Amino acid sequence: MAAGLALEFAVLLAAVSAPPLIIRTSVLPARIYDVVYWLTVPQGAARSIIEHAPAASALAAVFVIAAARLGRRLPFPRFAARTATAVAIAALVAYQHYAAPRIILSGGDFTGLPGVKTVCPKAERLGTVRDIAVSNDGDVWLASGYSGLFKVENGCASLKRAKAASAHASFDKALTHPETGIVYALDSGAALVYEVEPEKARVIRTFSVATDWSRSPTAISLHGNLLRVIYSGLPGLAEFEIDAGEQAGGLRFTREPGVGFRAGGWDMLTLSGGEVVALAGPAKKGGGSWVARIDPYSFRVEASAVSPGTGGALALNGKTAFVTSVFEPVAREIDIERLRARRELPAASGARVAAVSIPNQVLFTAGSRDGKLVLTDIESATLLRENRVGGKVFALRTDQKGKELYIAASNGVFVVDIEEYLKPGDAAVEK
Repeated sequence: MAAGLALEFAVLLAAVSAPPLIIRTSVLPARIYDVVYWLTVPQGAARSIIEHAPAASALAAVFVIAAARLGRRLPFPRFAARTATAVAIAALVAYQHYAAPRIILSGGDFTGLPGVKTVCPKAERLGTVRDIAVSNDGDVWLASGYSGLFKVENGCASLKRAKAASAHASFDKALTHPETGIVYALDSGAALVYEVEPEKARVIRTFSVATDWSRSPTAISLHGNLLRVIYSGLPGLAEFEIDAGEQAGGLRFTREPGVGFRAGGWDMLTLSGGEVVALAGPAKKGGGSWVARIDPYSFRVEASAVSPGTGGALALNGKTAFVTSVFEPVAREIDIERLRARRELPAASGARVAAVSIPNQVLFTAGSRDGKLVLTDIESATLLRENRVGGKVFALRTDQKGKELYIAASNGVFVVDIEEYLKPGDAAVEK
C-alpha cells in the first residue's frame, strides 16, 4: 500500500514539473477528466483544465501524503487522491471563469499611453465583454455574455442591444458577414448561433450547432454561405449551411490517425480559398498542439503537424500563421502550405488570444494571467513593447484595414491606434 502511494506521489510530482502530462497520467483517469470537463465547458473553461493542472496536482500531492500516513484508515486512498485532483482542477477553473473575469490587475494607466482610448467608458450595462467583431463598414459589435450583444454607434454616443428570447442566452463569440453585414453570435453553453440584423440589432433567428458527437463549440468562422464551428469537447469541426441552418459536413479529430487526445479544439482560421486551419490538443502525452489543414470540398484533413507548444491561439499573416502557447512566452510561425514550423517569436506568456496587423507586420498577443499586451515585430522577430492592460484579456481584434486594435478585457474595452501606439515612448516596456 505504502509503495503504491509513493509511486502515485512520484507521478504527481512529475506532473508538476511537466504540466501537460497531468492530462493523461494515472492521477486523472479519462472518466474523471470528462466529468470535470463537462462541468466547466459552458464557460469555455476546457483549456483552463490544462493550464491549472500543475497547481491542482500540487494540491492533490498534499492529499496523497496525508492518505499515505493514514494507511489503512482510508478505505480507498488512491481513488480519493485522484478525485481530489479532479476537484482541485474544477475549483481552480471555476475561480478563473466565474470570479477572475471581474478582477482588475495591477499595472499602469493603459489609457494614458499614446493612441489608446476606452470604448464606451460610462456604459456600465455592457458587463464583461467576451469578444469583439468589426464589420467592413467599421461597425463595432461587443459580445457581452449574458448582458447581450451591443452595436457601438457614433463613438458610443448610442448603443443598440440585441436581445434573445431566453434570459439565459449568452453571447460569447461574434463575427460579421463580410458581404451582408449580418452578425453571427455564438452561445457556447447552449450550442446556439444567433443571426442578428445589423441595422436595428434585432435577432432574426436562432439555429443549433450541436453535433452528434459534441455540444461544446469554442469558435466560429464564415466562408460564403457556410458557418464553420470548432468544438473542444470530443474535439472536431463542423460546417453549417446558413440559409438552411443545417449541418453540411463534420470531422471528428479523434478519428484521425495518430491523434490521442480527448478534448481541445481551441481555434481555427478560414483562408481565402475556403481551407480551414484548426488548432487542437494536447497532441500527445508530452503536450504540443495538433495543427491541421482541412480541404473545403471533401472536408477532410489534407495535412497535419504537431507544434511543440500546447493550446493557445491562431493568428493569420498571409501564407503563414502564428501559434501561441498557454505555457511558453513564444509564438511559432507555421508555413500553412507545408505545415512546418519556420521560427519562434517572443510573445506573451500564456497567450490565449492573438492578432496580426498586416500593414504594420506586428503580432499582438496578450497573457491570460498577467493581462500583459505584447507587440512583436514579425520581420525581425524582436519585441517592440509590452504594457499591462490592467485586466484579464479575452479578445484581440484588428479592423479590416489593420490600423486599429480592439481589446476586450475585464477592466474595459479599448481601441488602439496602432501607428500611434508604436511610436517610441518612455513607457514602452513594463516588467
